[in-house]
Amino acid sequence: MNAKNEKKPEYHDKPAKLDKCYGLVLSDGIDLGPYQAGVLSHYTKAMLEINQTYNFISGVGVGGINAFLFAQQNDSNKNLSLDEIKNFWKHAAEKNHYSERSTGFLYSLFFEDSLYESTGISQILSKFIQNKPFNKGFSIGITNILDGHFRVFNENQTFSDLLKVLHASITYPGVSELVDEFDALWLSGSTVYEADLNSAILRCEKLGYKEERIVIDVVLSIDPIIPHQMAKLNNGFQNLGRAIQLQSKYEMLYGVIRSKQSHPKMEFRYISGPSEDVASKNHPFDYNGREIDYLYDLGIKDAKKSIENRDLILESLSPIFFSEFDPTKTTQKREKNLHQESGFLQDDIKLIE
Repeated sequence: MNAKNEKKPEYHDKPAKLDKCYGLVLSDGIDLGPYQAGVLSHYTKAMLEINQTYNFISGVGVGGINAFLFAQQNDSNKNLSLDEIKNFWKHAAEKNHYSERSTGFLYSLFFEDSLYESTGISQILSKFIQNKPFNKGFSIGITNILDGHFRVFNENQTFSDLLKVLHASITYPGVSELVDEFDALWLSGSTVYEADLNSAILRCEKLGYKEERIVIDVVLSIDPIIPHQMAKLNNGFQNLGRAIQLQSKYEMLYGVIRSKQSHPKMEFRYISGPSEDVASKNHPFDYNGREIDYLYDLGIKDAKKSIENRDLILESLSPIFFSEFDPTKTTQKREKNLHQESGFLQDDIKLIE
């Protein structure tokens, strides 16, 4: 797979010496590239305040690009600025790299492998992503559409191979052509997993850390908070909407659920996601300058919220770890909820111990 005689970017894992191993997981989100950069900026500052750095970062979809760029940053530097990551999204958005096919929408839909041609993606990645040493381990997950397998690539690949992986990471079905490399056809890893928590956990274990010494922070494509809703006042359409909301939330949280259940002693520390609705995009670089600034600032705001409200967020997710329900506790705790205005609370959360 690696090109002969091509020098790999330098990086060597450091064996367990610190008290804990810190992993950062970036999910996919076709419209959230600059948002994740904002979250990274604030999380990094929070880590510097406790004299810690991330050991490893994993990414899926646009999270793969941010993971790659972040792995090149020296986040132990107290004067660190992550403007380079934000600027990547600004530079990439200066030109439209997707064009509609001349054959028209219907013909492309039924007789081509995508609606758009994306011949400029390789050029934009080569132009604005540099071959620099890595300061931490990372992984990018993409999907082999031929066999349906989720494949993880990391810093051990050559730079030219990693550019191909990054291209595949932001290739979405129906939007752009599949990436034909490594004797397979590839597209975004989010086809299989919204977030790749497993790679971060396994890397920490490989470094010699026990489960109880692993700390994972997660950036999701949805707000992890499941808001309370007075469903008794709903009509049928509102209940349907609520059901769809819950289904989409838990679908995105599936990776967190699975990882917590299989690693009960591991610590999920900060879990963040966009607290506001963002404009849907057709492709990863479909931004203007103001949108990039807005998303970046929103990422910083939500990162602060995830740190300040850490216990409330984790409490809001607590039902996924329990299966027993005690109806004798219903009345008292529901009354308690009704007198609280916090959007973090929900009947189900307070009724399960």
